Amino acid sequence: MKKIILLGIALVSFTFSNAQTKKNDLNVGVHFGTQEYRGDIDNEFFTGKQNAAFGVSFSKYLTPWFDFMGMVTYSNLDNGDSTSFFETKFLDFNIMAKMKFNNGKWLKESSLFQPYLVFGFGEGVSFADHYTENSKNMSVDVNLLGGIGINFAISEKLGINLMSKYTYMWNDDFDDRSSKDKNFQDQLLITTIGLNYRFTGKNDSDKD
Repeated sequence: MKKIILLGIALVSFTFSNAQTKKNDLNVGVHFGTQEYRGDIDNEFFTGKQNAAFGVSFSKYLTPWFDFMGMVTYSNLDNGDSTSFFETKFLDFNIMAKMKFNNGKWLKESSLFQPYLVFGFGEGVSFADHYTENSKNMSVDVNLLGGIGINFAISEKLGINLMSKYTYMWNDDFDDRSSKDKNFQDQLLITTIGLNYRFTGKNDSDKD
């Protein structure tokens, strides 16, 4: 009988704890900002040469330390001069692991300031007239990425998010230029501000 009571207490405690931890476990957002290019033609990083970017994101709670995160961003990139120029419409699909600093150990999960790191990979779909290998003028490029950000929890469900993400293109076709000496030169840096909304996954039984 004692074992049954202890088991029941353990199950109730686990359920209660799980409900608190996963109270807000799905997060969706919109973001906008700037995208910068670095490649065989030029280097725009930290120079003020920027292109507008915007998109949507979502994240799903996994553990106090990690979330699963997806992000889609659109931008129209251009660079060069009269002798060497490219213009590309770019749609970037990203899948990332989000490592949270507000994990209950370093910062409280309910902290106002919620820094994080992201790392993962993606598929970049670009459209330009200079893609001559196919009739649709489209290129699909695998990329690797990493970044840093911070979320400001202005309420239980709303947050303002700042993020900077570096993308390394897996091939050297993005700007229609290649170098025999330096391969895989196409890189992107995006900096965004966004608004996040958290959906309630499970109710918190004691309302705290």
